[in-house]
Amino acid sequence: MYSSGSLVLMNSQESEAQARGTAETVARRSYGKLVAFLAAWTRDVAAAEDALSEAFASALVEWPQKGCPANPEAWLLAVARRKTIDAVRRQHTAEISAGELRVRAEGLDAAANEATIPDRRLALMFVCAHPVSGLAENTNSILCDGRYGPEATNG
Repeated sequence: MYSSGSLVLMNSQESEAQARGTAETVARRSYGKLVAFLAAWTRDVAAAEDALSEAFASALVEWPQKGCPANPEAWLLAVARRKTIDAVRRQHTAEISAGELRVRAEGLDAAANEATIPDRRLALMFVCAHPVSGLAENTNSILCDGRYGPEATNG
């Protein structure tokens, strides 16, 4: 540990050890209380535990870099609440997306069921115009069958 006036600089191992020690102390002393606060707020104990565990993981990443907060319980509670809000938003977005995908899939199914082409000439035109057939350059001459004049194929 190096002291420069009021600023105390620690190497990364010391700061990581301090962050880990603070997190362990808070977990032993306040885990149940924090889960209870979050569960009362979310009405879901499992979601509260998940959010708190994510908050502890964030603490172990941030605290060695930025230092331990003055009130680690409040920091963990605030981060866990934000994690819960993010999870609810993701779930809401997923539900909306799933509904939209269902509507689109139903539309595609309906379009696939109506995929029959009633006019055989239209089917012939699609086959002839397809790039793989190699006939795309000659589509006008292929589709002209004598019933239509040259003006029908040029327009």
